[in-house]
Amino acid sequence: VFWTGVIDWSIRHFHGYETANGTTYNSYLINDAQPTLVDTVHHKFFDEFVARLTSVVQLDQIKYLICLHAEPDHSSAMPLIVPYLTSATILCTERCKTTLLKLYPTLQFARFQIVNAKSEISIGLKTLKFIPTPMLHWPEQMWCLCQNYLFSSDAFGQHQAVAEHFSDEIDLYQCMYLAKEYYANILAPYQSQVGRALEVASQLTVNHVFTAHGVSFRNEHIQHVFKLYQQLHENIKQQKIVLIYDTMYGSVQQICQIFSEGVSSEGFSIQLFSLKHTPLSKLALEVIDASAIVLASATFNAHPMPMIFQVMNYMRGLQILANKQATVINTSGWAGINDKLVELLEQCKCDVCWRDGFNVQFKVDAEQKQKLYERGKEFAQRCRE
Repeated sequence: VFWTGVIDWSIRHFHGYETANGTTYNSYLINDAQPTLVDTVHHKFFDEFVARLTSVVQLDQIKYLICLHAEPDHSSAMPLIVPYLTSATILCTERCKTTLLKLYPTLQFARFQIVNAKSEISIGLKTLKFIPTPMLHWPEQMWCLCQNYLFSSDAFGQHQAVAEHFSDEIDLYQCMYLAKEYYANILAPYQSQVGRALEVASQLTVNHVFTAHGVSFRNEHIQHVFKLYQQLHENIKQQKIVLIYDTMYGSVQQICQIFSEGVSSEGFSIQLFSLKHTPLSKLALEVIDASAIVLASATFNAHPMPMIFQVMNYMRGLQILANKQATVINTSGWAGINDKLVELLEQCKCDVCWRDGFNVQFKVDAEQKQKLYERGKEFAQRCRE
């Protein structure tokens, strides 16, 4: 198997997901008697992709092009390269073919062969099998099994631009951190689908897992990423509280620090994140395995700060706050907004403590400092129960 993908060193935003480490668009050539290409790349890297591919095989010798996923970061080079693959047949699911033809009408002239869970295709010494994985994270997706090699599409991937191709060639902790971030921001809404995929994966005997983004996994490192996904799927929580806040003149930051001191006095970990300085994707990473969330905001035109709405809309889409303990604190001049903060949390199916929240008018005084500290202690105790 040859890596024929490309590295995107400069990308920093991926539809709402901040990719501070860049990414890769992975494509693979299985160089058997009937050379088989697994996925393409983003169209803007077409020339680099073709140069890498033709260093391994002549384009007219490729017999199959497998499309695991029709999203344009993996498929938009297809209409550009298919005219050169004069001997190739596109292998994909029925839903994938429909999607590809919607995205790229010129592919109507290409040869397609629809595959499913019962399909087996010999390409020489190796045989291709297919595992449909709908809604992981698009409805047309599938995995491909080639002997002991699993091509897993987006599953187990990470957004990181590195020249290395396997997790055992880089820092494993960093790799797992980015795999967790990827799961939180891409796959979290599809928990039941992840569960079914993990059940299938547990029954496979594979020594390589080739991903669509970032590095791939081989040998004992495969179990590291499988275990990570299992923990996230089972919603195993860490003993930590995530406090998300936005402030105008610093009063909210001050009351958050007092609240956090109360939490910490109970031996409970708490992390504070300012929306002015923290990307949404970073918040999702921290929230996904937290025990609880605290939402804090200044009052802005009788509503929470605008970025509070943005982050809660993002979290609601990811469905990663359900059943977490939650509470709210806010500052105001003449009218509090705790009811609006509570409403945002309940829309995300949080278990909200103290529906009236904790309100500070303008600036916290000595008496409120003590009450806020005690509120932090009590919240930590509730989270421990």
